[in-house]
Amino acid sequence: MPSGTAKCWGYNGSGRLGDGTTTDRVTPVDVVGISGATALTAGGSQTCALMPGGTAKCWGYNWNGELGDSTTTDRVTPVDVVGISGATALAAGHNHTCALMPSGTAKCWGYNYNGRLGDGTITRRLTPVDVVGISGATALTAGGSHTCALMPGGTAKCWGLNSAGQLGDSTTTDRLTPVDVVGISGATALATGRDHTCALMASGTAKCWGANSGRLGDGTYANRSTPVDVRGLSGATALTAGGSHTCALMPGGAAKCWGTNSSGELGDGTTSDRVTQVDVVGLSGATALTGPSLHTCALMPGGGAKCWGLNFSGQLGDGTTGTRSTPVDVVGLGGGTVPGDPGDPEPEPEPDPDCNKTYFVGVRGSGEGPQDKSLEQYEQAPGDPTYLTPRDGLGGPIGDVHTAFLSQVASDASNLDPVHLRTVAYPAIPVDTNPLNFPTYVPAYLRSVEVGASQLTRALNAIKGECADARVVLAGYSQGADVINAVMADAHTGGSMLEQVEKIVVIGDPSHRPNRAENVGNWWTLGSANGHGATSAIANNDTFAFKDAHPGLVSSICAIGDLVCDTSSAQVHLEAAGVGPHGMYSALTMACPVVKDSSGGPAWQYSTTCAAQILIEGLGYTPSTRQGGLHADQMIAQAGTHILASVVAAVGIGKRVTNLKALFTKKPTAPATRIADIADPIVAADSIEVGTFPVDKSGTAIIEFDVPNVPVGEYELNLVGDDGRVYRTPIYVTDQPTGSNLLMFVVEGSTPDVPPTTEPTDPGEEPGGSAGGSSDLFGS
Repeated sequence: MPSGTAKCWGYNGSGRLGDGTTTDRVTPVDVVGISGATALTAGGSQTCALMPGGTAKCWGYNWNGELGDSTTTDRVTPVDVVGISGATALAAGHNHTCALMPSGTAKCWGYNYNGRLGDGTITRRLTPVDVVGISGATALTAGGSHTCALMPGGTAKCWGLNSAGQLGDSTTTDRLTPVDVVGISGATALATGRDHTCALMASGTAKCWGANSGRLGDGTYANRSTPVDVRGLSGATALTAGGSHTCALMPGGAAKCWGTNSSGELGDGTTSDRVTQVDVVGLSGATALTGPSLHTCALMPGGGAKCWGLNFSGQLGDGTTGTRSTPVDVVGLGGGTVPGDPGDPEPEPEPDPDCNKTYFVGVRGSGEGPQDKSLEQYEQAPGDPTYLTPRDGLGGPIGDVHTAFLSQVASDASNLDPVHLRTVAYPAIPVDTNPLNFPTYVPAYLRSVEVGASQLTRALNAIKGECADARVVLAGYSQGADVINAVMADAHTGGSMLEQVEKIVVIGDPSHRPNRAENVGNWWTLGSANGHGATSAIANNDTFAFKDAHPGLVSSICAIGDLVCDTSSAQVHLEAAGVGPHGMYSALTMACPVVKDSSGGPAWQYSTTCAAQILIEGLGYTPSTRQGGLHADQMIAQAGTHILASVVAAVGIGKRVTNLKALFTKKPTAPATRIADIADPIVAADSIEVGTFPVDKSGTAIIEFDVPNVPVGEYELNLVGDDGRVYRTPIYVTDQPTGSNLLMFVVEGSTPDVPPTTEPTDPGEEPGGSAGGSSDLFGS
């Protein structure tokens, strides 16, 4: 603003608007304590101002040090960046910030995974550090997880994340220090989006590279690791790159945009994605553009502004929260009008009073059908965001969650109207476990997740268009969980596509992290293994920041032994039994925390049934305490059902016990006849021996047998050790179909139901084991 003050509007999480609050603003408000500023830059969650003398002030989210004040404390008003003076420009990225310094050097600070700070490390920095090997730069731009500099002669250097080729060096290898962009010379400006980069050329043409989905403007959806021409563009005077779209300022102040358009961010009056440029409707006289995330804005003559695209948090500044697919005036800047005044281009529609729907949105896992199109075909033409026949796209575990959810709805658990099903159409590429293929598989996996996230965003926006008051529950399995994670990360940095979602459940989440609030249950009851998932090292921290900012919204179910969501559980050796638990959540049982058994404790449920019950509770209803209409406080099996169990973390058990004898026993009716009270439990009445199983040195045993042909009733599986330990698990045998011929569970070996009859002989060994003994095995 004149005199160097500043105004901000939109989402205000962590104080990024700088008005001293965290309240969203649908029209501009003053930033506290800013005057004399010469430039502004807004990142994923932080905002910064260039001040007189080349100093800088920043405000907003600061968990990774992106404010540069030597702390990780969020700031709702501006604070000084430590050690910056003489800076000529600032650039704020997703969760990092950079400054262009005299002589064309650069300094960066904040989050540094993938090397986006350019200092040769991946260490986050709370104060500015020098970018290695940069001098003579004339401009900087910071993207989602990468940074680029315009160099003499119009060449360019980039550094940071390169999974989609956004550094332009012909590889997809992350770079901790700057590398040359291939084939760029004569460029006059650079623009970075979330994971793509563009260069404005001297002729008014443009070149782009990185993740595509149409945002590169070359007429395809294919990612590019070197620059390609934006098709048909000429005469452009400026570029801006958003989350998944790009725009160019044209002669006369018109604009053209291309890329994803799920929220109308291209401004062409539609929500159709575009692989080549389209005109922004009704825009002329603009003098500058900015295209953050899922909306775009133009500076207008007289200091006014127009914006279009996603507007759930008021980021368009027109006084509403209605998404706009054509430009609207920002209120209070150069004559913007208040909604409802004469000249308002698009009054906010009244909500439909009859709209009262519930949607179940499912995202299937890796390799699950339909494998209708290749990844490349999805990138070139994604098509509808959801399957026309929704059940086809559910996959196995999410299909069982949906079935159990509908069963809950049909019961007395809720009075929901009929549930509308949507399933996300995306590649769900199969897992490749060959390490030799990882250099190609991992980028392909990330591309598949990106396509899925774009499709899920489009699906959620379509639901909002159908019914702005609809209630949505969201369930994802395996790769589908990572798709949801990506959308959560986007939502945290300004997107608002999850505003109608009331509960999210993820199963077998590859980005699972231990000791998180969203983790269901305890590792010994299967709900949440206490390890890191296969993709947690590359997971976006904004996903977890979103979860922290929305406590209770997300629940994560991760079975112990599932190496996808718990890589620390390799020692459990369930794979040795020939069946990995990752694909068996419909057969796995767990103590479900949202339903209670007859004694008031968590009821034993199938994992997918528990997931459905969690969704029901998330909608505000009381879930049923019955599993398939049967005894919820026990595991349910038919005669002939195959049992696969694992005994884990039995401290010292491998030093004394070489075998566990498994007895399938009729549940005693009186305590005096319980198996543990009989002198020789091996000959207890009503017991059927189903096998003897070895215990390895780590205290792990794999138990496998078929449920005997016994009458309907209550039974117990008793695992009896050489030293007299007994581990007891209740199983109800039924003659009704249970939907699975495999039942899986884990016995927590550090707490036997009956302690050992022999004393430990090894020094320092605790009798009966200890829960603390699991630390080496689980890293907890």
